[in-house]
Amino acid sequence: MRRVHDYTSSERPSSPDTSPSSGQGSRKRENSGRKRRVTGTSGAQTMKRTRSIHTQTNAIKASQTAGHHSQRLLTAKTNYYNCRSRLLQELGDISPKDSAMHEKVNASLQELITLGLNYRHVEASQAAVQISHGLPT
Repeated sequence: MRRVHDYTSSERPSSPDTSPSSGQGSRKRENSGRKRRVTGTSGAQTMKRTRSIHTQTNAIKASQTAGHHSQRLLTAKTNYYNCRSRLLQELGDISPKDSAMHEKVNASLQELITLGLNYRHVEASQAAVQISHGLPT
């Protein structure tokens, strides 16, 4: 690609038509623009690309990402329900005067809230990936 402006030497013209060089250099520049040189036939056939490499790998990436997100979603769901059952067990065993148990139940409740947020986050990111790759949600 040819520069429009030559910042290193401003007195030199940038156009090849007004160039003070010999006619041979000007002719070489005209012939070399965007043409491919053929050095000789090697006998090998040129293969045409039928499909972009990126479109092939995007489908593979989409399926791998969808599998990864569904695994993360399953793990988040399992963690949520395990914490929920543990919290229900702790609530069944709590007594009004047991402050240590109150702290434990409160911590489990906070964990359950966090796991619920995590589940919704994974679910939303999975839906976003599926929409961006054109897969059914």
